[in-house]
Amino acid sequence: MQEIEDIPMIEQTLLFKEKRLRDDETLAQHQILKGAVVVLLLNQIPITYEIILNLDLDQKEEVTLKLEVHEWHTVSNVIEKIRKSIGGNLSIMLAQKWKSLEEDLTMADYEIGKGCILSVDATAKLA
Repeated sequence: MQEIEDIPMIEQTLLFKEKRLRDDETLAQHQILKGAVVVLLLNQIPITYEIILNLDLDQKEEVTLKLEVHEWHTVSNVIEKIRKSIGGNLSIMLAQKWKSLEEDLTMADYEIGKGCILSVDATAKLA
């Protein structure tokens, strides 16, 4: 792409099964076989979403968390980013405009873009 279309490597991203491929890895390392679908993304600029979390259910304390996500991130990817940011063993559900978001759909599927606010229902998991 860089030589044919004059698109710098820095602006190209290859994805396989929602994971970014790195230049120093082989197709075999990712088990990419003949007929597999590899997605090429161009000019993927990170979008910062503002996510409002209700962390303390007793005191109704609201905490705002900003995450850097791409339009191709699934709801599941975003939930995992939330878990890593706040820690703890939480059951998390994302919603937009009081509608639950399905974990296998992407931010683009829901037309969630820069400046959107997502609500998060986070409850402790019982071990």
